[in-house]
Amino acid sequence: MDHELASRPLRQRSGKTVYHYFQQALRNSSNVLTDLQSVLVSDENGNCAAFEVNQCEGKVTRVRFKCTTCMTLVALCEHIAELAQGNSIAEAWEIDCKMLLQLHPEVPARLRNRADLASKAFHGAIEKSYRESQ
Repeated sequence: MDHELASRPLRQRSGKTVYHYFQQALRNSSNVLTDLQSVLVSDENGNCAAFEVNQCEGKVTRVRFKCTTCMTLVALCEHIAELAQGNSIAEAWEIDCKMLLQLHPEVPARLRNRADLASKAFHGAIEKSYRESQ
């Protein structure tokens, strides 16, 4: 992430499209979970997502995900991983469906539920990581 973008509040950190994040996810295999140890969240259409969040001293140190091969879902999961990295757990918790859709108005109405699915899976991973750190 460039310096100017990194200095913005989370709600203003985009400037890239869903297509860009999908392409980034394809190139960035280090974010992909290979051993699923997290809570899997699914929707009524058969889409599913899971995240793993590592934290140290209240900061997100690593975010990985696994999801079904819906371009929009993959892109939103990739964007969540990018947004959360290096932020406090409290800041990462602010990443929700509404924020994702504000950052990506290009997501068609019929696919907007992917933002809800991705954010629920991410929040589940934050909760799991917090419990394990206690």
